[in-house]
Amino acid sequence: MDGGATSFIAGTSTVWSYLKQLKEKHFDTNKIKIFECLKTYRFGSDHTNDATRCIVLPVFFGRKYGEILVYMVSGNTPFLFVRPIMEEMKLAVDFGHCRARWEEEPWFAVQSNHIGHYVIDLLED
Repeated sequence: MDGGATSFIAGTSTVWSYLKQLKEKHFDTNKIKIFECLKTYRFGSDHTNDATRCIVLPVFFGRKYGEILVYMVSGNTPFLFVRPIMEEMKLAVDFGHCRARWEEEPWFAVQSNHIGHYVIDLLED
């Protein structure tokens, strides 16, 4: 999760890895759409990276199925789950206890990665 990000982005390698996991779970990935786009992202270190493709990815969490537009940048950038989508999905985060929950679902523990972002499972259900 990245509350400061403006768009849901991920590195191309991360997206391909996710698609592989979907296939392993017998999800039909042939219907997934990829589009050309051009959007420049500036990261905290003033590094920029251009998204030249975006993809509509299926996600499964909070006992719900959804589709999210993901801008693809080069490299291994993890999925950056943005605040507007968290709000739309009614995600509550308790930073003091390192936990989160979807709407009225039970709380679940969240782990953080090497730079302090909380990590959630997009294939939870």
